Amino acid sequence: MNTDIQTPVTTNRKYFDRLRVLHIEDSDEDAQFIARILGNETNELHLTRVLTGEEMENALQQHCFDVVLCDHDLPAFSDLDALAILSMMELDVPFIIVTGAIGGEEAAVELMRSGATDYVPKDKLERLCPAIHREVREASVRQSKRAADEELHRKNQELEATIKSLTRTEEELIRADRLKVLGQMVSGLTLNFNNTLTKILGIVEILGALRNSSVDELATQLRSHTLEAADLVKRLQHFHADKPKLSKGSPLDINEVLQHCIDLTQPRWGAGDCSVHPPIKVTSNLGTLPPVIADYTDIVEAITNIIFNACDAMPEGGEVRISSLRNTRAVVVEIADNGVGMCDETLRSCTLPFFTTKGEDGSGFGLAWVDGMMQRYGGVMRIRSQHGIGTSVQLRFPIVESDSGEIQDITEVRGNHRPLKIMVVEDESMISDYIRMTLEADSHKVEAFENGFKALERLREEQFDVVIADRAMPELKGDELVRRIRDMKGDEKIVMATGVGDLMIANCEIPSGVDLVLPKPITRDALRKALVDTGAYLPS
Repeated sequence: MNTDIQTPVTTNRKYFDRLRVLHIEDSDEDAQFIARILGNETNELHLTRVLTGEEMENALQQHCFDVVLCDHDLPAFSDLDALAILSMMELDVPFIIVTGAIGGEEAAVELMRSGATDYVPKDKLERLCPAIHREVREASVRQSKRAADEELHRKNQELEATIKSLTRTEEELIRADRLKVLGQMVSGLTLNFNNTLTKILGIVEILGALRNSSVDELATQLRSHTLEAADLVKRLQHFHADKPKLSKGSPLDINEVLQHCIDLTQPRWGAGDCSVHPPIKVTSNLGTLPPVIADYTDIVEAITNIIFNACDAMPEGGEVRISSLRNTRAVVVEIADNGVGMCDETLRSCTLPFFTTKGEDGSGFGLAWVDGMMQRYGGVMRIRSQHGIGTSVQLRFPIVESDSGEIQDITEVRGNHRPLKIMVVEDESMISDYIRMTLEADSHKVEAFENGFKALERLREEQFDVVIADRAMPELKGDELVRRIRDMKGDEKIVMATGVGDLMIANCEIPSGVDLVLPKPITRDALRKALVDTGAYLPS
């Protein structure tokens, strides 16, 4: 038996505004009498009557109750059974015994110990409403305190986690600050040491050109030791604050990966039901590239992610343009679309973990993962976007080349093209003389200048094929010299020589206007290869 009684809401002032009662009573007459009492004192009464344990469990699972009223003397179900069910279900609901005979004081004490909160004799039902009001209020206080305790416990856990996180962050900041100072020291030492090694190598190269057998052997040994020192400098650069965290990989044909990604994403952008997916056109312009070192799966996932992002940005259809080219000593992949683009705020946040504009459909890890992946391989990701115009994502991979010059036979290139007219701008006279003598030995016409101002004066008078400029010069810095040369609208190829060239190349930090970065110390082969890589050679 499960009976629900519900009284309408009235505007009369009553003892309770709203009361939800679970009533366990076998006497119809007593149940109706108690219901009338509660109804008279309640604006909105919800009363559910049950007779068995099963009915009680079902009612408690389906509804929330403010109080349980239970008769003591039931034929097939007892008040102790009812208390056991409440305990089993871990419910904090006031339990009031309403009975005609409880069996003495000892029985009442036992019921209170078992969990009953009060008992009201049936011949004193005028006490029922005050007892319910008191117990419901106390239960509410207990629930509020319990909720406050749980919230306090949760806040304490959050505070402990925050303190641990702050402690770790503080330790990382201290370590990072120390590494930054060390990195700055290493950066300065690297620059000076590489300049010194360039001078030593220059002397070695000149001695080697004398073709004296005894000198030649000594020069070979000295060259070997100098290159070992240069390798040590490269390893020191790992302490630099801005060093890339390189991951291992294998040589990859980026164009092959791009074509695979285009085929892989074709079901998303290809011809199909235009009512579901508006038409998207994908075009590619892939240049001739050297291999890059990376993991095939990583690159496929990154490029596929960017293509899908481009498609998502074009709900009305559009075009995705995929291109690849070699830029200085980096392979550049660009994926551009003419979709909705991003506002400035979104552009600033798009590589942050958990940031997404796709709502529940986005994880917020796509571009953040791609950015981290590029850093692991020593590359960079650059994003340009304009709201309403479209978005361009560039992936710049450093090129790892062997000393053997496997990309091109330098001697063959030099032999088939005319000598170049080259300007050298270097404040270190020994380095300047070495570069000049090496280039002149290859039949190039060379003019050397010790500072950028004199070089600019000469460039106003005559045009050169190539300008090789040091970056760290005392009067006019290399970056500013390059800017002024480009302002003159000349066609010179510009090579920037610097002691931190390896780091600049690894991080794809090529100054604007520079065609190629030449790391110091400079060997004869590296100098010759740099001229080839600039594309400065012209047909004879």
